[in-house]
Amino acid sequence: MTVSLKDMMADLNPARRRKIEDRAAELIAEEMAPRELRKARKLTQVSVARELDCEEDEGRFNETLKRIAQKKDESPFRK
Repeated sequence: MTVSLKDMMADLNPARRRKIEDRAAELIAEEMAPRELRKARKLTQVSVARELDCEEDEGRFNETLKRIAQKKDESPFRK
């Protein structure tokens, strides 16, 4: 008999299920482009720029996002 993922997750204890859901969210976030992530979170470029404490002009915003993406790629935990 086939067991669905939904049923499998329902049988887990809440702490284990939460850990799996958190890790899944991390993996999805790693694979999303900054633009997709911003749209998924329903954020504007201006709000992200303010949060990152960078100038609001598009060039500076894009430079900041590229720098963040490069730092992520250089992480010793990423393989």
